[in-house]
Amino acid sequence: MEERHEQWMAKYGKVYRNAPEKEMRLQIFTDDVEFVDAFNAGGLATEANYPYDGTDGTCKTTKEASHAAKITDYEVVPANDEATLLKAVANRPASASIDAGGRNFQFHSTGILTGDCGTYLGHGVTAAGYGNTADGT
Repeated sequence: MEERHEQWMAKYGKVYRNAPEKEMRLQIFTDDVEFVDAFNAGGLATEANYPYDGTDGTCKTTKEASHAAKITDYEVVPANDEATLLKAVANRPASASIDAGGRNFQFHSTGILTGDCGTYLGHGVTAAGYGNTADGT
């Protein structure tokens, strides 16, 4: 795993301050690789092959066995670190946890949410891009 981590560091230009930090990052990398590899044992099915139906039940293993994609990488972005989130989203869509319980979110219909955000992280969303609209938001 150390060799794989070294290759990853070279690919992404990662340099650490000292040996303890590098060791800590190696452990994080190892955990991430194990997570991705375990997930990819199943892979991702297409919406056409295995559509979401919003009901409780058991997985249809014959449909989930038809893999259309695999996750090859992921990183954890620290909470409230907008600069790191922007870097992550520049490379690929990113999942994020948000507070969806407030009225601002529940009645939001389009554009960029500009109201209070809250701190109860109970809803998952995908950040697929960033930037400014014509009106500057």
